Amino acid sequence: MDNLKDIYRSHTGKVSDKWELYLDEYTRLLNKFRNEPISILEIGIQNGGSLEIWSKYFAAAKSILGCDIDSNCENLRYDDERINVIVGDVNDDSTKSRIIELNNRFDIIIDDGSHTSADIIETFVNYYPFLNEGGLYIVEDIHCSYWKEFGGGLYSPFTAIEFFKKLTDVINHEHWGIESSTEQFLSRIIGVYDIHPEHFIKTLNSIHSISFANSLVTINKLTTPYHGLGNRVISGNSASVNNEVISLGGCTSVAPPQTENKWSTLQCSPSESFESLQQELTERTNLNLSLQNKIDDLHEKLILSEAKNSDLNKNLAELSKNLESSTDKLAKQKLKAAEYKENIDKLSFNYQSMLNSTSWKITKPIRNLSVYLSKFKHLVHGINQKQLVKRFLTLPKVYSLSNRFLSGFLHKSTSVTEDTDNKSYHSWYESRYNSDKVSRWSEDTKSLEFSPLISIIMPVHRPCIQHFSCAVDSVLAQSYSNWELCIVDDASNLANLTKIIADYASNDTRIKFTENLNNQHISLSSNEALELASGDYFILLDHDDVLPNFALSVLALSIAKHPDAEFFYSDEDRITESNTLVKPFFKPDWSPHLLYSQNYITHLTCFKKSLYEKCGGFRKGLEGAQDYDLFLRYCYAANEIIHIPEILYHWREHGLSTSLNSDSKPYAHDAGLSALRDHLHNKYPKQFKGDIESNFLFTYSPRFLLSPSSLVSIIIPTKDKIDLLKKCIDSILSKSLWKNFEILVINNNSTEDKSFAYFEKISQHPNIRVIDAPIPFNWSKVNNIGASHAQGDVFVFLNNDIEIITPDWINILASYSLLPDVGTVGPLLLYENDTIQHAGAIVGMNGWADHVFKSLPPKHHVGPFVSPLISRNVLAVTGACTSIEAAKFKELGGYDEEFIICGSDIELGVRSSKKGYYNVYTPDVRLYHFESMTRDNYVPEVDFVNSDIKYAPYRTDQTDPFFNPNLDIFNTTPNICANDK
Repeated sequence: MDNLKDIYRSHTGKVSDKWELYLDEYTRLLNKFRNEPISILEIGIQNGGSLEIWSKYFAAAKSILGCDIDSNCENLRYDDERINVIVGDVNDDSTKSRIIELNNRFDIIIDDGSHTSADIIETFVNYYPFLNEGGLYIVEDIHCSYWKEFGGGLYSPFTAIEFFKKLTDVINHEHWGIESSTEQFLSRIIGVYDIHPEHFIKTLNSIHSISFANSLVTINKLTTPYHGLGNRVISGNSASVNNEVISLGGCTSVAPPQTENKWSTLQCSPSESFESLQQELTERTNLNLSLQNKIDDLHEKLILSEAKNSDLNKNLAELSKNLESSTDKLAKQKLKAAEYKENIDKLSFNYQSMLNSTSWKITKPIRNLSVYLSKFKHLVHGINQKQLVKRFLTLPKVYSLSNRFLSGFLHKSTSVTEDTDNKSYHSWYESRYNSDKVSRWSEDTKSLEFSPLISIIMPVHRPCIQHFSCAVDSVLAQSYSNWELCIVDDASNLANLTKIIADYASNDTRIKFTENLNNQHISLSSNEALELASGDYFILLDHDDVLPNFALSVLALSIAKHPDAEFFYSDEDRITESNTLVKPFFKPDWSPHLLYSQNYITHLTCFKKSLYEKCGGFRKGLEGAQDYDLFLRYCYAANEIIHIPEILYHWREHGLSTSLNSDSKPYAHDAGLSALRDHLHNKYPKQFKGDIESNFLFTYSPRFLLSPSSLVSIIIPTKDKIDLLKKCIDSILSKSLWKNFEILVINNNSTEDKSFAYFEKISQHPNIRVIDAPIPFNWSKVNNIGASHAQGDVFVFLNNDIEIITPDWINILASYSLLPDVGTVGPLLLYENDTIQHAGAIVGMNGWADHVFKSLPPKHHVGPFVSPLISRNVLAVTGACTSIEAAKFKELGGYDEEFIICGSDIELGVRSSKKGYYNVYTPDVRLYHFESMTRDNYVPEVDFVNSDIKYAPYRTDQTDPFFNPNLDIFNTTPNICANDK
């Protein structure tokens, strides 16, 4: 008769996977059962081959039952009627009921499941009671207990292997010598996994033996009479060495009292208490740090209070003298103020009228052009103005820029504002997607070497029939023909809808459909539609939205251009009830941290079949944000993500759609929170804090952890201007919630006595150091000098004309900076009048680089570009406040000292991006920036030359990837640019 190893090696059916040692041990352990009418339960059958092998090995077996959590096991089929497969979590009550219903007693139970300690222990607790007398309970791959990924470690106190070690102690309960029960002994390890054993503890007296063969654990079940050492058996009658032993025959073992044995009277083992002791130590350390911070705060307040008292006493006498004369002056000033206000109102009215005039708007490019010409004066010494213009426009890298600039001037009348005028957008759309261009796209697809089959996934539930027909008709109208439309009617129970779908399918074989008798909701019905699909690529289409007729042609061409890409998305607009196109949304290229703030991808999306096979379909329970969850999972796994900057999707506006009414699906916001939490826990397992709530519906503000030991170095260059510097430092000291920071003031050639007096004063503060940098002013070099003296884990480069608004500004900037994929981080900076000064830099904007949303109010809105009040990726942030991990700053080589005054902050962002890091703008941090109050506006020629070289290719050849080529690069307010830019 073949042994088990021979059967395994000759087996040709379904695949089974066992270690060689297991086969030898199984042959030894199971041979006695070979010809018995036994019942077997195996947990974790994978491809199911082991069940076939058991059927060969145990010819007389009555029942061979397998259980696996993988839904694909439902496809397993066997000719042997003794074999049954149940799919589900073996520890789920419903699955357990199905198993027990088939067979409630087993002779052999084999656990080859997840191998996590929690599952192994819970499964043993649940199923050992169903093991027959004389039966074997076998656990495979117990070596996983040593690995973190399975909830273990060599000294981890709550692993599965520790559990079975403890059961060997339970077998020897009679020898403990203390008043302690088995239930007390096991309570902590079972309690860790929240297992309620009920009658399990009582069954432990049936454990006869526990054996370990490398990674195989075997528990033999026999009832009580077979346990314990029993009577002492003495044989023989000659005891010349120790005669007393003969009298011990028939004795039973009695444990000596162990009440004084410290290793037996502990409440729990040292390894089990380690975790709570470590937690207590951490809490005490945090408490000490908190108390020390409070002491430091009180000491600082005491110093400031004493200084203020001194100043107040000095000022009091002077104020008393001036009070009388001030009263008289006040009346005169009020009169003048009224006159000034009247004049200001008149000037404001005239100024606004001029800004709104057509002549002012259309001459903006000419004014900008004169600025650029003045900056290039070093190239045109000794020539007249006409020659100046000619030379400027013929410079190689300026030629492309000038064409874009002048075309913007010639077509300014076609641009639209943030509140995009529908007629202007319609005109832009008709010009952009004219018949010649659409025909050319269609012709180009016919010459493709590979024309992918594109499956269009459409779940349907009680749609407006007119909107549904428009959606299907838009697919039928596609200029690209290699598509299939997969429709799942999710129990709409509308006879006219069923007939319409059937008519569509009968007229075009590319349309597939099926109906659900019961409503499965959008996630499961979308998965059903995916099962119908056979395409190389899939796109999602809602049952009331519309595709422009060129959408699939443009998509197919992009697929051909990027064959390795697995995920594509496009720009989009909205379509009204009257089929008017409105509200275009022009998106940036792949911006992961924007996706963590908002589902900006939305429509149109396309993903490769291989990505679907890798990640699976939609997840049940996230309805309303099922697409957001899919994008988060797919983008995390995709090799390459391509943004197509064309309007390829028209999102229908109606009262029940979030496109028109964001409050129509409030549950969708919560589902989005859940999906994002899952994703960020996977992406940043050690750093994601779990908090992602924001102030706006369907937007999120993730928060990340910052270790208490993380030191943040705030580097502030300055030359005099002590009033500004003092306001900056005072705001840091008084408003910052994070206290583990150092401030490095870099003194670059200050000359005023009050500057040195202030430097001496602040140097007494334990968190502040003043570093002298007596070199000719070079912004980059001065900041690099500061970085060379800094000791922090994170550097925050800060202008001296900054004032703090957000108390947790350090926490947010530093925690973002320490994310492994993040380079530089910048905040929302406001002018003194509370309008935006910085909300991310766009490289190439206005010819060089500029701040998008500049001078606009900081308000959340939906416009042609993303909102300024959600975090997103940018190519660069302003040097007025830049946060970066110290190690990354050193890796990048610091600021480029070839720049003297401006440009190196942008260049650092470009270099960071090319290195593979994502730069982040976050409006969750707000600061005031009193821009350019410490230096004049002079920019040396070398900074323009360096910018021209080092901003490449984003000034002339390529649009900043975090902007959009359809938006006007010469307008800081996001605005559609001319079609022939």
